[in-house]
Amino acid sequence: MRRLSLAIYPILLSPVLSAQMENQHMRVNLDGYHYPPLAASAHIQGDVTFEVSAAGQGLVSGHPLLVRSAQDNLKTWSLPPLQSGKYLINYHFQVIGEGVTAEKMVPIGNKFERFFFHLVRAPTKKVIRVCSSDLMLTAPPRHTMVQEGDGIVIDVFVAGLARCIQTEASQVTLASHL
Repeated sequence: MRRLSLAIYPILLSPVLSAQMENQHMRVNLDGYHYPPLAASAHIQGDVTFEVSAAGQGLVSGHPLLVRSAQDNLKTWSLPPLQSGKYLINYHFQVIGEGVTAEKMVPIGNKFERFFFHLVRAPTKKVIRVCSSDLMLTAPPRHTMVQEGDGIVIDVFVAGLARCIQTEASQVTLASHL
């Protein structure tokens, strides 16, 4: 059985190597990136589109609560300049599910106050609703990259749980004891 000469390997691997060298300086940074909490609370979802070319970066479309987060993330990327064409970057935001609420018993006041509540047979505990919308329940953001003509289209997919909007007044579920 004949073995290929070592001299032919660089020829066979050259398209792979050149593609790796081309994208070597491109870095799409999604580390620690997640759905904007205020937008998730308001159930705002949709697409944010940026166009990056030699002339600069411009916003094409998107909801203001999503644009700021996407723009801040885009600043952490490293995109090598294209000789011609442009980068079209699409962030796709989608709210999935709901934040989970649970009831929890908590003491009312300090120990001294609870002592007097107990003497007059008033409740010493109250039930509150606790919002638990855990970021770990959603998949981390991911991206795809496609060459289209003389440009590159990068799609970023970000999913988030709807957040609970919780205030002190909404936590108390028992009637006032006073």
